[in-house]
Amino acid sequence: MNSLEKKAKETFIRFWDAIVISDAKSIKEALALLHDDFGGYGTGLLEKFAGRKYMAWFLDEQAKQMPGGASYKIHEIKCNAVEETVVEIFADMSFEFYTPRGSVFMDTIRATAVLIDSNGDMVFTHLHTSVPDRSAVDDAIIPGATEPRIYEDVSILFTDFTGFTTLTSTIPPRKLLSELNEIFAHFDKIMLNNNLTKIKTIGDAYMAAAGFKKSSDHAIGAVTAAKQILEYLAKRNSSSAIKWNTRIGIHSGQVIGGVIGSRDFYFDLYGDSVNLASAVEQAGAPDKINISAYTYGLVQGKFDCEHRGKIEIKDGRMIDMYFVN
Repeated sequence: MNSLEKKAKETFIRFWDAIVISDAKSIKEALALLHDDFGGYGTGLLEKFAGRKYMAWFLDEQAKQMPGGASYKIHEIKCNAVEETVVEIFADMSFEFYTPRGSVFMDTIRATAVLIDSNGDMVFTHLHTSVPDRSAVDDAIIPGATEPRIYEDVSILFTDFTGFTTLTSTIPPRKLLSELNEIFAHFDKIMLNNNLTKIKTIGDAYMAAAGFKKSSDHAIGAVTAAKQILEYLAKRNSSSAIKWNTRIGIHSGQVIGGVIGSRDFYFDLYGDSVNLASAVEQAGAPDKINISAYTYGLVQGKFDCEHRGKIEIKDGRMIDMYFVN
């Protein structure tokens, strides 16, 4: 472990030490370890309160509800210096909270963090918590966590940035990753607000889906989220030197979902509907929402749509598609 990784690890531990004490002094110390632009990524508890202001509120509420503080144990921690000033940390941790009604034990969580060297001090830029252990999750938290299952009717959303290859050759890697992280973090919030589940990111592509908890408006939620993505990017582009344009595709249908992996578990979707959603995105246009005929049938009358006719996808099939205006 080099000196930068060692410093990051020490800061990581100081942060949790400060949090579990839960008093005014410890909260102030914890906040001092956060970068001015601190944020979360993902859909865990801490991400809902991303930002120093919300983290301060969250820690203050925790101190009120758990005046006895807490204890924690780090079962495993890995530090990885990705640049001269940037370190990624992955840690498996368990907590015991002391409340007026007694102790509450939390199943093992995974804490993922990014820290940077800021004027000689390591500070958090990002923090994410998730559940890495299959035994600690259920379908109420992560769809399909217990065993693979068929979801009869979901809407799958794909986004992909146009001109990304050009951007990678003109923007320094650290700046590029910072931009992507900021954008995807906002996408995460949009998904959360519209009852979509983020599935994964692959490079500059983003995948999410709605409908795991049976509802008739999953397609409406997906299209609404897509419109909010375009609105966010348009507003961002109006004041940013780097312009981001994206294609968005949505298809609705049956999928198989389940948690895979022998250690780093994550939920993924499989089936022809996933392939069709990806193909619908690829057949779209920059800053347009392209949907399949099946999705159109679920949102007809809710959104103004333009019929494009049958479009050939890469496997040779002809698929009816619509642009959402």
